[in-house]
Amino acid sequence: MLTKIAQSEHISPAFLSDYVDEPLVRAITPLLKEMRSPLFHHVAKTVNPALEAMGILEHLSRKSTGNTIKKFWSLTEEGLKYGRNETSPNNPRETQPLFFVERFPELLARLDAYINPQSLPL
Repeated sequence: MLTKIAQSEHISPAFLSDYVDEPLVRAITPLLKEMRSPLFHHVAKTVNPALEAMGILEHLSRKSTGNTIKKFWSLTEEGLKYGRNETSPNNPRETQPLFFVERFPELLARLDAYINPQSLPL
């Protein structure tokens, strides 16, 4: 639509970005909340460490300007099946893992099975 408007005003639409059909991604806490998972209260202490143990997330680090080490989460190669790493809004030298909305139920099932192995059907 914007391309047509630009063309009608004799403006080159080259400055407009191309339409990209990418899957919808969201942060893990709102996804857990939407799925009514009680885990949304325990992302930092339970979910992220479990995803790390499962090979989905990894802790990366960087030096801060004060020479301290800052840690942040990033999706691993395995984790990229379930989401993508984006530049963190808090710091451009860090990533923020975002998860594909369509694939999240599959990841949540794996996560539940890992955290609560007794809940698996026999």
